[in-house]
Amino acid sequence: MHVSRKKNGIASTHYLLGWELRALRQLKRDAGGGRYVFNGERGPLTRAWLQRLVERAGVEAGFEFPVHPHS
Repeated sequence: MHVSRKKNGIASTHYLLGWELRALRQLKRDAGGGRYVFNGERGPLTRAWLQRLVERAGVEAGFEFPVHPHS
């Protein structure tokens, strides 16, 4: 699996085990066979979508500080 990193990060290749590859293929089939494995109701899941999800979870949990995916 080729991984392109954001913010000028170093791209890399990650090798998958057989069971991991089969599980990803099943997820893709279950999602409708589109280009992306992980899809939301409105399209592929993005970095911005994940960040908003984590921020909302922090607000709902009652944290008094901003929460982000790296925390």
